[in-house]
This record gives sequence, C-alpha cells and structure tokens, in this order.
Amino acid sequence: MPFPTLRQVTFAICAAFAGLSAQAEAVFVGWAPVPSLYEETGTDTPDGFFGNLATRIADRAGLDIEFVRYATMWDAISAQANGEVQMLAGVTRLGILSATNIYSEPVAQSAHYLVVRTEDRAGFDLDDGGVKRIGVIESRRMTFTARDKLAGHHIIPHESGPDGLHALLAGLTDALVVIGDPFFHNLRLKRIDHRVASVNGPLQTFDRAVALHGSRAELMPLINAALSDLNASGELEFLRQQWGLVPTSGAPDLLTVGVTHFPPFQVIRENGTLTGFSVEALRALGERAGLSLRFVPITSDAFGAGPRAGTYDILPQAGVTPERARRMDFALPTSEYTLSAFVRADDVFRPQSLEDLAGERVGAVEVNIARRRLEATEGIDLVIFSDVPGMMGALAAGEIRAAVNIASVLRTAAREGGLEGVTQEVRPPLFSGQRAPALRFGLGDVRERLNVVIPGYLASDEYRDLQLEWFGPKPLISDQRISQIAIATLAGLLVLGAYAALQHRARLLHQRDAAQNQRLVEIEMAHTRKAKELVAQLEITNADLARSNSELDAFAYIASHDLKAPLLAIEQTSQWIEEDLGPVLTDESRESFDLLRNRVSRMSMLLHDLLEHARIDRNETGLRLVSGRQLATEVIDLAAVPESFTVILDQSLDSVHVNATPLLTVLLNLVRNSVKHAEKPCGTIRLSVREKGEAHLFCVEDDGPGIDPRYHERIFGMFQTLRPRDEVEGSGMGLAIVQKTVTLAGGRISLESSPGNGCRFFVEWPKPPVQTHTGNQQAA
Repeated sequence: MPFPTLRQVTFAICAAFAGLSAQAEAVFVGWAPVPSLYEETGTDTPDGFFGNLATRIADRAGLDIEFVRYATMWDAISAQANGEVQMLAGVTRLGILSATNIYSEPVAQSAHYLVVRTEDRAGFDLDDGGVKRIGVIESRRMTFTARDKLAGHHIIPHESGPDGLHALLAGLTDALVVIGDPFFHNLRLKRIDHRVASVNGPLQTFDRAVALHGSRAELMPLINAALSDLNASGELEFLRQQWGLVPTSGAPDLLTVGVTHFPPFQVIRENGTLTGFSVEALRALGERAGLSLRFVPITSDAFGAGPRAGTYDILPQAGVTPERARRMDFALPTSEYTLSAFVRADDVFRPQSLEDLAGERVGAVEVNIARRRLEATEGIDLVIFSDVPGMMGALAAGEIRAAVNIASVLRTAAREGGLEGVTQEVRPPLFSGQRAPALRFGLGDVRERLNVVIPGYLASDEYRDLQLEWFGPKPLISDQRISQIAIATLAGLLVLGAYAALQHRARLLHQRDAAQNQRLVEIEMAHTRKAKELVAQLEITNADLARSNSELDAFAYIASHDLKAPLLAIEQTSQWIEEDLGPVLTDESRESFDLLRNRVSRMSMLLHDLLEHARIDRNETGLRLVSGRQLATEVIDLAAVPESFTVILDQSLDSVHVNATPLLTVLLNLVRNSVKHAEKPCGTIRLSVREKGEAHLFCVEDDGPGIDPRYHERIFGMFQTLRPRDEVEGSGMGLAIVQKTVTLAGGRISLESSPGNGCRFFVEWPKPPVQTHTGNQQAA
C-alpha cells in the first residue's frame, strides 16, 4: 500500500481542524458581472476567473458554496465587508475589507502593462529611442504609481479601452498602458490577440487572493490547502491564462501536437506511428503555414482536458462547442461531422432525435461530444465505454439499444469488426457540427497563420485525396462548397490586403504635420463618392435581376403555352382520324392511336411539372394558417384517393398549426405518389406528425411495394421513375418538386423503405412564427 502524499496529509489535518459541521454550513459568495472576472452563464453559477476559482476551491476543500448575485461588484464587496456573504475569490487587498476579512495566500498577480503593436515589439525601448506617444485610459491615468516610468514621454488620454486600442493599431500612438485583466481576455475574444504584445515587463503589480469573512475564519486552512493543490496541478496557472490575467509569452519554435487513438481521425499504430485524417491534415497545414510541429501520443484524459502550457500545444482536430471554446482556442473549421445512432439491424427502433432515446440503454465513449449531449438529455440510461469497438460489440450482443458517436467512426468500427450486417446506421443523423484544430491559450499568432492557409487547403486536391484515403469514395466536401471556399478565400485576401494598406497609409498620414489634414479629407470624400457609386450600381443590378426574373417567368409561360398548343392539336387530330377511319381500323391500329395519345398526355404533364419546378423559388403565396388535420383533409380531397383505399389521419394532426402553402403541395405529391405506385386496387395511407425541436416532422406512410434502399437518393432527381414509362403514369418530376420545395422552406425530407414493406416519407417542416391562431383563421 503506497504512503500518502504530503498534500493528502495536509488535507486530512485541515479537515480535522475545520470540523465537519463547519463544512456542512453553506458559504455564500457574492458576485456581479465583470468582464473576465465574473461572467454570465445563464445558470446560478457564474463563469470567469473569480467564479471558476471559487468553484474549484469548493470542490477541492469539500465546501458547499452558493453564489449570490448583486447589481454591481461594489455592492458585492460591501456585502463581503459586512458578512452578508463570506467569500470573494481572487480580489485585491481592499481597504473596505481589511477590518472584517482575512486573506489567503496569493492566487494571481494583476498588473499594469505597456503593450505595443506586435511588429514593433522587437525594436521598442521605453528608455531609449526618443519620446514615445503613450496612450492611457483617462479614468485610470493617475491611479497607478508607474507614472514615473513614463516621465519624459508624451501621454495621450483616451476615454475608453477600445478607443485606446484603436489608436494604437492605427498608429496614432506608439504604446498603450492597460490593466492585464480584462484586456488580454478581450483581445482573444475579438481574435486580435496576435496584433499586440506586452513589452518592458509590468509597470506595477498587485496581488489577488481569496478574501474570507472573519465569521468563517476556520475555513482558511482548507482554502489554502486547496489553492496549493490547484497550483501544483497546473489548474491555477491555466485559469490565469484562460481569463487573461497574464500576457502571452509567445509561441515556442517547436510546437507539440497531442495525438490520442481515435480512428479514423487520430490513429496510433502498434509500431508507434501517429497518423489519421486529422493528423495528416495538420501536418499539411503546418507545412503551408511554416510551423514546426512535433507529434506525441497522449491519453484520452489529456485529450479531454485540452491543450495547456506544460502539456502540449495543439490538438489536430476537436469538435467545436461553446464549452470547449472556454477551455481552448480554435482555428477555422477544417471538417464537418455528424453524430448518428447505430442500432441492431433486426431492431425496428429508429431514433430520430435525442429525445427518442429516453428510457433506452444508450452507449457512448468516455471522451466524445456525444457523451455530453446525451448526459444533458433527460431519461437516457447512459452506458460509458472505453473505446468504440467495445461499444459496437455490446450493441451487437444486445447489451445496449443504441450506440451514438461520429458517424464515420461508427462506420469504420462496424466494417473492421465485421458488424455491417448486424448493425445499421439510423438516418438522418441526430445532430452535426464542425471540427477544427484546437490550440492552448496564448498562441494567437499560430492560430492566425493556420487560418490564412486553411481555406486554400480545403479547396485543394491534396485535401480531397486525404478524405478519400480515410473516409472512402464519398467526398466530404462538395464542388459547391469548394467554390464557396475559393470565393471566400479571395474575398478574405482582398479584405486583408485592403486593411493592411489602409492601416499603413493611416500611420504615415498621422506622422506628417497638420498641413496634410486636407488630403485626408479629400480621401474620405473620395471614399464616400465611391461608396455612393457602388450603392447606385447595386440598385441597378438588383433592378436588372428583378427584370430578368420577370422575363424568365414570362418566357416559361410562353414556352409552355407554345409547346402545349401543338400537343393539343396532335391529340385532337388523332381522335378525328380515328373517328373517320373507325370502320377500317384494326385493333392494332387502335392501340397505336391510344399509345400516341398517352405519350402526348405525358408530354403535356412533363411541361406542366417543369414550369412548376422552375417557379418554386419565386412563387409568392399568401399565408393561410390551418390545423394539421384541416391540411391533411384538403390533401386527401385534392389527391382524389380512390374509395377502395383506407386513409388514416392520426390524432397528432390536431395538435399542430402550419401555413397551408407550400406544404400542401409537398404532402399532395407524396399522397398521389402512394396511390400511383400501389400494386393493388386497395391500400392504406397514413398521415401523422410530431414535434422535432423547432420543426414539425410530418410522415406519409403507405403499404405499397416499397423502394430498394439503393434508389433512395435517385428518386428525388428530375425525370426519375423506377418502372418503365408506359407502366406508370407521370412525368418523373413529382418528388423533385417535393425536395426543392422542402429545401427552399428550410426543411428536410427523408425516406424509410425496403422492397415489400411500403414507404415512410418524413418531411421536417419549420414551425411558423408564433401568431394568434384564431385571428389568422378568421382572417382566412
């Protein structure tokens, strides 16, 4: 049995002295929103350096704390002074607290820093090089004793921090005096932390500590022991960096990249080789950005904690979430991911949302975005696995009802484990997100160097080849996406170039004498004229676009009319010929005339559907709010469903209200599709709906012949039919119209079907804006 450590002995002694009864009594912590120190989270527990520090002290010391919100931080400090609250974690030694409070060991140092533009850092010397223009925030100009260090320089007051920062970046000042918190934290939030750097060390420092009211003085040994543990673990230093209490120290020449085994994104082979999609992508980005990278294996716990000083600098990729963004710094996204549920192939269970998993045993791995999302969903019996293969094996054995993870990871595990026929992916996915390189705080320059090369890399053949290598033949980035990235890259480069040019020009202009001010006015007037010209040109372009759309509508109508007219003439002429030659026509000739008229009818239907397809995104229809049942009834009436069919309108339709158009067109086409493709003269059609987040999920279900999964994507294309043209009536445009209508409305359509088991079409339709149903219905 190992001997206890000194820290463990310290905690045990402190606990004995403090007593269990003292710990059981809640400690109240006052707070009010202050950037980087106390920040809102939407819960009873605030974020920020003060909030995080208090929470971690309570966890280590076994204290029960309750946060009490005040209107201002000064109100919270006054409450601490009179004992209304008992702890403030991270405050300076304030006179108002000295009579009634005691302080812990220091937890951080705040300071006044002198910051300059990053490109000026190497050559800046406060004591040599002549008089400098030093910006100082007006409200703080005389509050720091470091003013003697600035003697002999030209002091320029500013009304606020943003004004001072703008003047520095524009070249109006040479340096700016700031208080470290919240300045460095705000720079990172605005993604400009790479633009400035501190020089000459702190001008003045002051300690921060935990203030404890004298009424709870017995807890101070526990608090100091907890602080010692936080300091030894590196957690305290991480909090200082996270919330900007210390300036960045710059990037090392060799950056360390942590890699854990998470195939196919990160792979650690038996021979120790580190590879995978994310790893190879970062290698390529590092070469393009001129970064020296060293890849090392890390544990899943280290991956979950994220990059920190003293451990590693970068993760090749991590899912971007608000919670992770508070613990690490993300570059631009380099890929997208979908989290899907896998179930046994012989199980009818098909969850469409996280809420559908309530009451079921669901598997997730220890370190994954899916675990956090599942833990936040009520009612799920969550089973945690150490790896994906183990989880998929448990699914195949029936130990869990579903497994949730990144879809590509589960597909790889199913393929490599021989479980492709045993398990099945549920579509559509439960949710999706983005993945990006994750950096420790303080590497803003590295982040921006990666951001410069990421768009071009994503549009390259090298990136697409890497996707094919690790994910198979289906590309993860479409041609449309590549075009968008290329356009965005060009626009970004133009903006950056323009900004750099303007900044350089502004610096030169402000260094000249006052005689050149008139030139600045002329430039501004020229810019204004140019802006007005661009606006006028934009208005002309918009008018041209509106005219083009109008002409296109007119052309579509005329083309449709001019093409339909000869078709009608052909149909009528064939009827006249058949009537005139009736006595001498053979049965074979009559069948030929029938075939001719069928072809003409189909061509007329095709022209009508083409016109409707072209007009979908320009139709302007009035909104009519109806109940789900009323809408379904109209659909059945318009579809002219034969009396031999059984139509079931589910009770769920009574609980929703939707805008009738264009959803009516969507459901009408689906119901007609069910009738048209029924192989028997009778059948059953069922319409239902349920809630799915901010949308209604409509379902049109039939007991027809079904559709092979191989054709589920093909059927939504234009002119697509799965049977010969002469066997089925229609143009092959119905489902293409449905998909385009649903997509333009911001929804999605999916299909569940197999041969002999009918079809279930799911239409995810956005909910209408909140309105008074009664009023709208009366108006209708």
